[in-house]
Amino acid sequence: MSTTNGLTIQYVSPKKLRAAARNARVHPPRQLEELKATIGRFGFVNPVLADEKGILIAGHGRLAAAQALGLKSIPVIRLRGLTAKEKTALAIADNRIADHADWDAEMLRAELASLDDMDLKSAEDLETIGFTPAELERVLKPGGSETKQVTYHEQFAVIIECANEMAQAKLLKRFSSEGLKCKALIA
Repeated sequence: MSTTNGLTIQYVSPKKLRAAARNARVHPPRQLEELKATIGRFGFVNPVLADEKGILIAGHGRLAAAQALGLKSIPVIRLRGLTAKEKTALAIADNRIADHADWDAEMLRAELASLDDMDLKSAEDLETIGFTPAELERVLKPGGSETKQVTYHEQFAVIIECANEMAQAKLLKRFSSEGLKCKALIA
């Protein structure tokens, strides 16, 4: 255990942590493979955040990767005294704010080029930095498409809890007929 800036990092078995029941962020297989490759190459260097009971606030993908790798312990920062709403807000902010970052195309190209001596030629090695071979090739070209800035547009959503699947289908049909963009979710 070590303490920095008032936060304590503990090493805990992944089996003693639980994913939040209402985690809105999903981790597709490709991302989990990238996380596993990065952890395998550099170690588990980014602690997960959990509450007093061991329920995750942030780091669900890292926890899933650690479990898949069979790690015996991972670094955890326990956040104490947060309300349920504060935990939810922090979980959303932790995931969403990173989405608002952009790449400096020239700097990214220079940084990737500087990794040439690491022999990042295989797909497995490239997973450690999150690029496929095709993406890396596009990035390294001047004016590469992977490094163009992205413009974000706010989106607003309403989640309606339905009594059953039939009620959900009825509302989905009604709202779609009114020109609303709808998705059916089952949780």
